Amino acid sequence: MRGARARLRAEHEARAWLAWHVEALHRCRSLPSFRSFLGGRTGPGAPQPAAEMQAMFDTVATAWARGPGPRG
Repeated sequence: MRGARARLRAEHEARAWLAWHVEALHRCRSLPSFRSFLGGRTGPGAPQPAAEMQAMFDTVATAWARGPGPRG
């Protein structure tokens, strides 16, 4: 039941976000550019160092080898 409740809450929040943004854009005199509306990075980021990438791979490999944890 917790999963269904979480799904319903997420769906509701997604619809509320959509409704808010539709109305906010409707009230704008001119629409923002698509890139500025989406936000996020404005250009390419710095490459990830090899040591950091290897640490992330090792972490994921360890987690996968351990298997799924307890549920609930």
